[in-house]
Amino acid sequence: DGEWAATLATTVGKTAGLLAIALGTSVSDGMLTRGIYTLSYTSTGSTTGSVLYLSSSSSGTVTHEPPSGTGAFVRIVGTQLDATNGQIFFHPDNTFIELS
Repeated sequence: DGEWAATLATTVGKTAGLLAIALGTSVSDGMLTRGIYTLSYTSTGSTTGSVLYLSSSSSGTVTHEPPSGTGAFVRIVGTQLDATNGQIFFHPDNTFIELS
């Protein structure tokens, strides 16, 4: 429908296509489609260099663990650059797979 929506790795319509990180509360604030961003993402087991995936449990978030379970979609969206400060390199892959 041409509108931005929060991602979710359990719905193909929220997994496929162009992804971006909102740079504010309005689209007019800008959308980052590729680049370095401080996401404040830290998680037990995550380290500098961890691959980041779309989350299948929380809309609009990433995780260092790929989604699992039938019907989930796995899509790499970035790399964690700094595990302490939450800095990531956002570079979404254009491919994704559905788990069966």
